Amino acid sequence: MMRAIRRFLADRTGAVALIIGLSLPLLVAGSGAAVEYARIHKRRAELQKAVDVAALGAAGELSVAGSDVSVEAMARRLAFDSARATDPGITRVSAAVVGRGTSVTVAINETVQSLFGRLLTLPSMEIGASATAESSGSTRVCLLTLDEARPDAMHLHKNANVVATSCGLFGASADRAGIHIEDGAFVDAALICSVGGIALGRATIRGVTQSGCPPRTDPLASRAGPAIPPCYSTTQTLIDGTRTPTALLMPGVYCGGLKITNGAAVTFAAGIYVINDGPLVVDKNGVITGQNVGFYFTGDAGGVLFDVKSSIDLTAPKDGPMAGLLFFENRSVSAPVAVQSDTKLPPPPPPPGSPPMRQYRIISNNARNLLGTIYLPAGRLIVDANNPVADRSAYTIIVARQVEFFDGPSLYLNSNYGSSDIPVPDGVGNTLKRTVKLVQ
Repeated sequence: MMRAIRRFLADRTGAVALIIGLSLPLLVAGSGAAVEYARIHKRRAELQKAVDVAALGAAGELSVAGSDVSVEAMARRLAFDSARATDPGITRVSAAVVGRGTSVTVAINETVQSLFGRLLTLPSMEIGASATAESSGSTRVCLLTLDEARPDAMHLHKNANVVATSCGLFGASADRAGIHIEDGAFVDAALICSVGGIALGRATIRGVTQSGCPPRTDPLASRAGPAIPPCYSTTQTLIDGTRTPTALLMPGVYCGGLKITNGAAVTFAAGIYVINDGPLVVDKNGVITGQNVGFYFTGDAGGVLFDVKSSIDLTAPKDGPMAGLLFFENRSVSAPVAVQSDTKLPPPPPPPGSPPMRQYRIISNNARNLLGTIYLPAGRLIVDANNPVADRSAYTIIVARQVEFFDGPSLYLNSNYGSSDIPVPDGVGNTLKRTVKLVQ
């Protein structure tokens, strides 16, 4: 018996198999832990990237959003989508505007199923990430459409050109084609931002395009119109160059509208001109100039036609109720009357279901200086000139219900605010260059 025991203890056959057998559970456990760690580490990196993207995107909208609530909602949506999450019960996102409205913090937490952890009674675990982005300055707002529902609220087609290299184009329409750029159009802007979406056809875009932007309310909604003197006549004021080659007009109310035609050259003295229940028309080689003038349109027949053969050179007031506003209109209109050009076909109709809007049509081939803000909360601005428009203006800002650009105009929305003494209204292009960066 003792000899048999000594032979067994001295036998080394099968030692390797025994060692492997004893070590196998540890090897499997180690490999599983390594795979589990790599998977969780990868997912945590994905969540960090998602909150970084969301914080930067939301911080970039701080200057154009209507409220902190809309920015926070946008941040949560961006983070959830960037994380490729599918279940808000598993992936939970929070966001907050902090730092007196200059920064956005985004946090994300996710419950991750742990395959290896089940062996240790840990079927799941929590991972998370957070980021804070800060916005210094903002994108200048040089074009804003106020229509909140219609497609083509901002429409560029038929080789339209809009140049706004240092400012942004913003559309408030929630329609997925709220901004529509097609048919050979060209846009060069710092930012093209739509609440709903941007429909792109055959077009050339330079600059950042972004859909799902926070809703933006009318930044000039609190501006009150000027006092309107009573009308003693409804007859249109006509300045006909065949009888009156030159004229100096004074501020006041022009009931029935104002027409400059047949080569008449009219100078507007500084002040406010109320164009009441009639259009402002310049055609057939008419010329108008005016420094520090503001035009206020009221009545259903109000509007503008700067026809092909006309010359326009205007700057907005420096002070008073229309400081910074070149055009302003009464926000109420029920049955507008559009003025048609004698030399060009009527413009395309507005999108179906559009509310009543006055029509402001610029087809002049010499409207190089339109310095100030064109504010048309109940109007449709149409630009279809063949030559550059507003390219010599220090700045031009447009806030309108709808805009239509076609037939090859080159509209320049400059933003050289410091080179002019015409004030920029609060809420639009009077901010500095935006810088957005992650700070945490």
